[in-house]
Amino acid sequence: MPRLLPLRTKLGLSEPAKEADLLSVSTTPAQASATNRAQGCACSNRAINRNQPDDIEVLAEEMLTDWEPQITPVTAPVMEAIKRVEDYDQLRALLPQLLDKADVKKLTESLAQAGLMAYGTGVEGQE
Repeated sequence: MPRLLPLRTKLGLSEPAKEADLLSVSTTPAQASATNRAQGCACSNRAINRNQPDDIEVLAEEMLTDWEPQITPVTAPVMEAIKRVEDYDQLRALLPQLLDKADVKKLTESLAQAGLMAYGTGVEGQE
């Protein structure tokens, strides 16, 4: 147990009694896979490539490639107001007016498209 001593010391824990039950890593191989095959588990018949991103990850990556042009019309009025005001209270008072100036069309369209594509991907996977 020499590997655990520094952690125990750091946490201020004492050494366990010699007869105490301790948690440890199992050294016997897991039998779950063999048990599943013996019981005819359908999950063992499907190969999964964990190195390939799933459809939602691909969709998210596509949607994030051009996020700046979508969010800039929303944040630009706020950034301009931050440059003009002298304190937080002034900025807070301007926020309702800034919401009216924000152009959310590109962002809204992009989010709606992503939602529809994600929904379609989910429905397709249920067949």
